[in-house]
Amino acid sequence: SGFSNLSAYINNYRLEYAYRLLRDLDNKQTIDSIAKASGFSTVRTFQRLFKERYGMTPAEFRESYPGLRTNE
Repeated sequence: SGFSNLSAYINNYRLEYAYRLLRDLDNKQTIDSIAKASGFSTVRTFQRLFKERYGMTPAEFRESYPGLRTNE
């Protein structure tokens, strides 16, 4: 249906935005605040979709990205 395509498009856009926020070395936002800033209503949904798309959770991504290790 058109709705699921639109929903997938919007979530894709949100995930790409969140990816850029997580990759930004100067960004000290928590995973929760990145989820909200990216337009996700729940952190759980954000984490699930991020893992489906990138193969790891946002926290795992942040840990794996050079220079981004934080104590979150």
